[in-house]
Amino acid sequence: MKKKYTSNPNCESDPVLTDLLKEKSELSETLKYAIKIIKLGIWEWDLATNQVTLSDEVFEITGCTRTDFNYDFDHIFTTFIHPQFQELLETSIAIALKTGVVPQEDYRVLSATNAPCWVRVNGRIIYDDQGHKIKMMGTMLDVTNDYSAKTELSRYLNFFESLMEALPCPIFYKDKAGLYKFCNAAFLEYLGMNKEDVINKNVFEISPEPLADIYYKADLELMAQRGHQVYESKAKYADGSYHDVIFSKAAHLDENGDILGLVGIIQDITENKLAEKKEKILLEIRSIFRHIHAIIANFETEIDFFNKILKEVLSVLSHSDEFVVLKFDDSENLSILTNTHPIEDKSTLLTTKYDALFLRKENRVGSSNPYIINDIENSKLRSSLIIPLYFNSELKWLISLDSYQTRLFDSIDLTAAKFIQEELTCFYQIFDLMRTNLKLSQANKNRDRG
Repeated sequence: MKKKYTSNPNCESDPVLTDLLKEKSELSETLKYAIKIIKLGIWEWDLATNQVTLSDEVFEITGCTRTDFNYDFDHIFTTFIHPQFQELLETSIAIALKTGVVPQEDYRVLSATNAPCWVRVNGRIIYDDQGHKIKMMGTMLDVTNDYSAKTELSRYLNFFESLMEALPCPIFYKDKAGLYKFCNAAFLEYLGMNKEDVINKNVFEISPEPLADIYYKADLELMAQRGHQVYESKAKYADGSYHDVIFSKAAHLDENGDILGLVGIIQDITENKLAEKKEKILLEIRSIFRHIHAIIANFETEIDFFNKILKEVLSVLSHSDEFVVLKFDDSENLSILTNTHPIEDKSTLLTTKYDALFLRKENRVGSSNPYIINDIENSKLRSSLIIPLYFNSELKWLISLDSYQTRLFDSIDLTAAKFIQEELTCFYQIFDLMRTNLKLSQANKNRDRG
């Protein structure tokens, strides 16, 4: 039997060397198998002949066959690389020829099925012993699944952003440093700002300080406790008005449970609060008039009537500082019937009230409903809620609820004033009728005695 020899024919085969060669062969097979599993293609470009060599995995990635190529670089460049990425490949080649390294880039390549196909390419320049560039060699990794996932994620994010923009409630996202990173159109509209004025700004840069302090402390509490947070507060809108709002926020965590930021939505509940306030005030006023109905027979004079009723009413409209009941006589003279606070200079008050257009007889037409006067001049009073009272179709009294603050009264006060006007007119008719009957009864008694 003929013996096998190593590179030294004078030495018998070395068992250790044999094992190493066997291990090398196994590693080579393992490497080939791994390359096939991960779809890692090998490419080689001979710079002298302009011929390209491609491994089987390259064809497996693209779904093409070897007969589809003539292996000339120019042919492969125009038929294999997607037109939108040919310029990028030219740039990468220029860099490689200058630096010796092919930059890692992702390219879209043309597949046999025309389905999207993406590869990640990198490589190096190979030199001969004299340092001349002889070829370019590298790998091509199939990253189509990564790009499909990115495309799907991009579609989802676009849908999510479109959904956020369509929602009428202000929505925002802050990172863990408290900087705004996202907000929808409704958020910008409520602030009256552009996106550049909000993104990468903190709460103190976009909200007035008293409110910003509240928001900031709530954010810190949420980031410390994680979970969700709901609370009522105020928000200043672009027009300068303050609205009642509910903040609903949730902490955004990473896979380890560490805080990344928070997302929040603002719900305007101003109308709901106003409706609740209006209903509460009207219920209280109705209760007052039910009580008045039971004791109306105890009133003796006109002043007694107004003092008792308005004292009760003011307990509901407690934000007014004063009230005065002004009375017109048949000659259009104005006088003070009753008031809650001492009046040092009655003539000045009467002049101030009378000079207001709402008191002039020629301006009373169409002014039968309660109304608000703001920015009163030449007086410590700054705003008034006026309730005209008619008796026998003639304007008889004006109830003036006054405040030292301007623009204090609102639509709820007007609704309450309208209800008071209707009830007072009705109750005074009852009161007047009872007084008339009492006078007639007293006159009959006196006549009978006579």
